[in-house]
Amino acid sequence: MCIEHEADYWHTPPHEVHLPLHEVHVWLASLDLAPALVERYALALSEDEKSRATRFRFARDQRRFIVSHGILRLLVGRYLHMEPLAVCFAQGAYGKPFLQMTAQTLTPRLSFNMSHAYEIALYVFSSHDEVGVDVEYVLRPMPDALEIAQDFFSVKTQQALRMLEGEIRQQHFFRSWTRYEAYLKARGVGLAGAEQEDARMVTESDRVVDHAGISWQVRAVPHIVNYCASLVLPQGDQRVLYWQWNV
Repeated sequence: MCIEHEADYWHTPPHEVHLPLHEVHVWLASLDLAPALVERYALALSEDEKSRATRFRFARDQRRFIVSHGILRLLVGRYLHMEPLAVCFAQGAYGKPFLQMTAQTLTPRLSFNMSHAYEIALYVFSSHDEVGVDVEYVLRPMPDALEIAQDFFSVKTQQALRMLEGEIRQQHFFRSWTRYEAYLKARGVGLAGAEQEDARMVTESDRVVDHAGISWQVRAVPHIVNYCASLVLPQGDQRVLYWQWNV
């Protein structure tokens, strides 16, 4: 599948990709691939990941899982100069994956996050800071947008949504939701942090300070047709580069 996006932002990566301390890399990948390519990505998965893939009822969901997780392993291996199958993942208390330290992954440090929706996946990498990314497919109907906003968004954001209707309300809802999800993922707290005021405030502000005093910034991911995505990283002068994954 050819992904329609802002070509001025998404670029073909160099053969050798380096990740300096002051850079953050975001990758965009299609999950809509031919069976032969899906089999290629399946070879990169661990036995546990292969088992998880078989639990999906529908073939399309199996494919999306295999491709998205296979690409993640290939990307991590690319940054750390490791074979994809040698990469070891673990999960935090709220499910955020991270690299399990082994003799091969003691250095350099690599933080990452992944999100996928419908037929695309986004990956973000940093060699210094915790990061979070979220992407949503905006063409699916959201009749309960206002109810969800009441549970998770700031009062100001809720009021703004009530003043909008139809497609415009839906666009603004997904903009706020991706900011919210990306923030929770960057902090590694998942929906367990949903009741904290800083999580609600991220739906209206590009700068948020969490309860530990850490300042975070929110950035909109360059436009991808039919999708909305947000990126969250600690406050700083990081340069964000956007790469297009090529199968």
